Amino acid sequence: MKTYKLSDLVLDYDVYPRESVDMYHVAEMKQSLKAGRTFPPIIICAKSRRIVDGFHRYKLYLSLHGKEYPVEVVTRNYKTDGELFMDAMRLNADHGRKLTNIDRIRCQLIGQKLELTVDQTAAALGVTVMKLGELRLNRLGELNVPGQKKPQPIPLKRAAAHMSGMTLTGEQVEVNKRLGGATQTFMIRQVIDLLESGLMDLANDDVRKALERLAGLLSGKTMTAA
Repeated sequence: MKTYKLSDLVLDYDVYPRESVDMYHVAEMKQSLKAGRTFPPIIICAKSRRIVDGFHRYKLYLSLHGKEYPVEVVTRNYKTDGELFMDAMRLNADHGRKLTNIDRIRCQLIGQKLELTVDQTAAALGVTVMKLGELRLNRLGELNVPGQKKPQPIPLKRAAAHMSGMTLTGEQVEVNKRLGGATQTFMIRQVIDLLESGLMDLANDDVRKALERLAGLLSGKTMTAA
């Protein structure tokens, strides 16, 4: 075990298994910490000081104490970035916030860049090769990027899964990032349920404006299958 300041540690998102750091989860961790819970040490690469496991813990301590805060870390040695990433996948899959399907697709894409086999990636994630194949087939779109010969692969949220294999616009990619994990039907039914049950907060200006915008969008759409 060693002690480093947070400022000494490196957040390398190129070898981070998750789509993003969930700041809501960090807020929950903060409440747990105040209630007396302790968290395991952050795990880092001994040579590069890149965080292998503990991005959320890093953000937690940073928000509470600032970048000069000293933390205990466990150092590990890796021969390649591929080896480091496999350990990061294993650690993130085994504990803490559960990896989503989007995270798993992201891991496939990173693993491919790092020359990992599908078998290696699947084993590190604790899923079958078949499961990874299904995700890649059914939850991957692409974006044409100026100056790049090959389109950029885009992991698709569940609500945008029907766009798998298709080329997205930049706006669609940004909306996909903001989507939750539910289907389109589920989200629409929630709005219907709120309206029909009288639970919709129609006294709220923001809610009314959002519904008016929705009504305007729907009035300009033809509700028939293409």
